[in-house]
Amino acid sequence: MKKSSTNSETKQPRGGPTKRTPKLLARLILLARRGFTDVEMADLVGITRKTIHNWRASKEFANVFQSAKKSADLMVERSLFDRAIGYEVEEEQVHPVSGVPVKIKRRVLPDVTAQIFWLKNRDRANWNWDRIGQLDVNLRVIHPPDWNEFSRYFSVRDQAGSAVPPAPHPTNGHAVGAGADSH
Repeated sequence: MKKSSTNSETKQPRGGPTKRTPKLLARLILLARRGFTDVEMADLVGITRKTIHNWRASKEFANVFQSAKKSADLMVERSLFDRAIGYEVEEEQVHPVSGVPVKIKRRVLPDVTAQIFWLKNRDRANWNWDRIGQLDVNLRVIHPPDWNEFSRYFSVRDQAGSAVPPAPHPTNGHAVGAGADSH
């Protein structure tokens, strides 16, 4: 009967050679910053999720990896916040009268679903389902605003940045949009 050696110098390491290279770690961190899950990252770089989990035993890797994942979380949080409160976006459109391409700032209105999601997660004491069921909601009819009111939300400029005169309203002939005089 042959005895097995207990000397640590004669033991072979388990598994194959390590795939943990600086290039692979940099790729994993980039994927984490872009919001990929551990399973998705493992599939993309050709390792297992368990391998990523094992590499996290290294505090240095774990800290950098968590920081990269937090970066993606913060971007999503900011986007959710923007949807909840509304935001402005600049678009290029062809002016209906002059036919000239113009840049238009458009206000994206707040999204109620994003507001509820935000509040339910940030202020659970006041925005849980039991509390929402107790709220007294008063509905009112919102009347269309005065056409001149739209000038607060839309700024019409051509590509050179010059103000473009507003197009007339289709029903009453009054000017609409930026630069429109009050009637």
